[in-house]
Order: sequence, then C-alpha cells, then structure tokens
Amino acid sequence: MAEWDASVLITGPSGSGKEVIANLIHSYSHRSKGPFIKINCAAIPEHLLESELFGYEPGAFTGGNPKGKKGLIESAQDGTLLLDEIGELPLTLQSKLLRVLQTQKVRHIGSNKGIEVNFRLLASTNANLKEMIEQKTFREDLYYRLNVIDIAIPGLNERREDIIPLLNHFLDFNNEKYHTKKVFRNDALKFLAGCSYRGNIRELRNVVERMVIMSRTDEITLTDATIAFASFNTDDQKTQEDFQEDNNNIFSEGSLKEKVADYERKLLQKYMAKYKSGAKVAEVLRTDQSTISRKCKKYHIIGDA
Repeated sequence: MAEWDASVLITGPSGSGKEVIANLIHSYSHRSKGPFIKINCAAIPEHLLESELFGYEPGAFTGGNPKGKKGLIESAQDGTLLLDEIGELPLTLQSKLLRVLQTQKVRHIGSNKGIEVNFRLLASTNANLKEMIEQKTFREDLYYRLNVIDIAIPGLNERREDIIPLLNHFLDFNNEKYHTKKVFRNDALKFLAGCSYRGNIRELRNVVERMVIMSRTDEITLTDATIAFASFNTDDQKTQEDFQEDNNNIFSEGSLKEKVADYERKLLQKYMAKYKSGAKVAEVLRTDQSTISRKCKKYHIIGDA
C-alpha cells in the first residue's frame, strides 16, 4: 500500500492512532525523502484555512504577508500531505481541493494562474463521511477521490489484545524519556488490561506516563494505576475494589454456567443503570433488543428493557 501513490482515507475514533498509520505510510513510500506536511482542518479557523492550504498572492487581502505566501499543498511537493479531520473542511474548500486533485494544479488566492503540484494525499477523520454526504455537508465526489484505499482503525476497546503490548511499549518509552527503570506489578498490569479506554491509545499513553512520574518506587502498583485513572476523570473505569472483587469472584465456588450468568447479570445491571434503555444497551452491546429484554426479565433487572 505504501509504495503506491493512491489517496488513502484513514478512519477511526479520536486517539486510535490514525496519525501513526499516516506516518508509516509516508515512511515506507517512495516519497519518504520528501516533505510530510500535516494540517488539522479542525484546528484552523475557516477564514485562515484557505490561505494556509492554497497560499496567496501579494496584496491578496489586508493583513497578509506583503510578499505573498506559499500554501501547504505546494509545500508538500514531491512528498505527502495529511489532512487530519477532513470532515471539518468547509464545503467551499472541499470543491477547491477536489479541483486540485483533478488537475494536479493549485491556484493562489488572488491569482488565476495554476501551479503544478505533485504530492500524495492522505486524509483522516473520526466522522462518518457517508452520513455527512447524506446530510449534504461533505461532497460525494471528493469522498470517492479520497477513498481509493480505506483503512479503518477500531477503537482500543475493540482490539483488547493490543492493550498489554501497548502498555509495555509506553512503559519502555517513558523509562527512556525519564531515565527510570519502572516495571508493572502483576496486579497493576491486570487492572490496566481490564480497563476501558474511551480515549483510546492517547488515553493509555497518558496514563502510563502519569504512573511513571507519580509512582514512588520502581514498581508500579495497583494503587498507582487506580490513582492515575482517577486523575483523568474516567468515571466508567473499574475501581481498585471492583477489580479485587472480580478476582475474588473468579476463584469462588460455583460452576462455569453459574459464573457466566453472574457476570452477565452484573454487566446488564451496570449498562441498564447507565443507559436507562434496553434499545440503547442492545445497540452498545451489538445485539437485539429482544435479547436484552429477555435477559433483564430473567435476572429481574428493572428498567425500560
């Protein structure tokens, strides 16, 4: 994929590692020695975004550089341009970007002259562009121009097998950064592996860094882990007491069928308490409402199932 010059659309929730994928694509492409220009379409006000992307001629508008300015598209010549949060690009600029992709020419604000450009476009977003197309807030023709290759990155909670390797990776990274030799205690690692990371890799990375900084010994304890999560106000996380209770329940007496039923009951209780609606719980847990209704009746869980 990296060796081809096709446009790539990288989708996934915030913090899931979209920019990391973009970096890898550029690094392994034949354009790796060229510039890699990144711009966050959501971070720049609309009235400035056009001049940043396309550049402008001298005297094009009041307050601009009197010598004019080269845009970021031009700056990506012979390299790669990443448009992060492409869904935030205004419709007027979407049409201008589409014209650049079709003609391979960019035109400064205040000029009628096209400047030839040669770059590879990567785009990323956490928005549902297909829904935006239906709502007339994103151009369908631009979507198909961008989506030659589609890379969908699931949230970290949907690829839980990656959590422990990432925990160890960020621990090594921060040990090198802060010249420490911290290690996880087993109970801390188990706790972290069982947590829900709504902020995805970004949240996990920040939690690990906080633990490295705040832990008083070379061992990161269960207490260190729970305090680190509390500092991020993640009210959906397990508490230390919840974790210890789960461990006790695992090794209590009872058959596998009884233990699975007990876990299912507790899970449904928590989800019904949070979402108040069987339809919403069914959506979140990716099942049908009739299943939720039947199980709530089985476990005597009160709510709008």
